[in-house]
Amino acid sequence: IGWIRNTKNWDKVKKIKDTKALFLLSNYVLHLKMGVEESLRKLEPILKQKIAIKFPTWIGVEKFERYYKKNGISLYPSIFNSIDLMKLYDIILTNGMSSINAESYLLGKTTINIYDESGFDENIKKLKNLLPNIIFIKNIFDLKIDRIKKQKRKSVLKPFNMHRAIELITQN
Repeated sequence: IGWIRNTKNWDKVKKIKDTKALFLLSNYVLHLKMGVEESLRKLEPILKQKIAIKFPTWIGVEKFERYYKKNGISLYPSIFNSIDLMKLYDIILTNGMSSINAESYLLGKTTINIYDESGFDENIKKLKNLLPNIIFIKNIFDLKIDRIKKQKRKSVLKPFNMHRAIELITQN
C-alpha cells in the first residue's frame, strides 16, 4: 500500500523532462502473460503521448524496464516510491483495482483509470461512488492526454507517521 510511504522527504525524485503524466501500471499479471514485446505494443498508444511509466516491483520486472527503456519509453525504476512520483505530476493513470486510484485521488490529482482488459468492469460503479471525479477510459486507444482537463482538488492524504504507528501497536 503506497500511502504508508507518504513521507515528508519526497523531494529527492525528479520529473522526467517533457513528460505530461505518469502511468502507474497495476495489472501487471496481464503484462507478464503477454511478455515484453506485446506489453509494449499494448501500452505504446499512451506512452507515446509523453507519459512516463513505473512498473510495480515483481520478479522479472527488470526485463520489462530494460526493454521499454531501450525502445525510448520514459520510465522510472520499479523501486521508486509511487507516492513520491505522484507528487510530481498533475495527471496520474493506472489500470485495475489498485490503491493507486485512491492515493492519486486523495493527493488531489486528476486520476484516470484505463480498465481495458482489467477484468473489473463490475466494480467500476463502486469505485465511481467512492471517488466521484475519477476518469474511466474503457479502451487504451481512446486516451488523448492533451484533451484531459486537469482537476483541482486539495490533497487530503497526510504523511504516515511510522514511529507513532509502532508506538500504538506495541503499547500494552
